[in-house]
Amino acid sequence: MDTFIAVASEVDDLPIGSERKHWAADALKGKDAEAQEYRERVRDTVTDALQKLLTVLEDNRQNRTYH
Repeated sequence: MDTFIAVASEVDDLPIGSERKHWAADALKGKDAEAQEYRERVRDTVTDALQKLLTVLEDNRQNRTYH
């Protein structure tokens, strides 16, 4: 979960959804480039964390089913 918390903390200042309409186009362009670069940098780390989370959840589901 630390990975997800860290990523959320890093991107909490990026404009998303309806908030984007309040930003200047040039500022959005910069933030979008920043977001894309960050996504590329953390993709493997997040993918690994998601796979571990899915494994834990599946193990927990199986343990509840069989015990």
